[in-house]
Amino acid sequence: MKAATDTFDRHGPGAFFAAWQTYAFVAAGACALFLLANAMESGPLVASQPALTLGEALVSLALGIVVYGERVRTGWWLVLEGLGAVMVTWGVVVLPRADTEGGEGEGDGASGGGRSGS
Repeated sequence: MKAATDTFDRHGPGAFFAAWQTYAFVAAGACALFLLANAMESGPLVASQPALTLGEALVSLALGIVVYGERVRTGWWLVLEGLGAVMVTWGVVVLPRADTEGGEGEGDGASGGGRSGS
């Protein structure tokens, strides 16, 4: 995508639509959407969502470092980066398992009370 947008900036829309990179990232996006849909249908959300969310972040980080030559800050920034990674991991694991039945149970009780009064 970076190469395709660079082509667009330098040579215009005609070169952008003629570049193979444009169609490669469209195909990669379609494959990613297909795989995501299959992963979501393969089982309960509690099982698939943490792996998808963490996997996306790790793959993005790895691609940035390996393919695009991005650099991870070192020094005291590693403490903040580690804390952020722990918080994201905790949230990804805990949130899909959150108990949502409390709100439904209260609604059933309120409607049940209305029936007994009539």
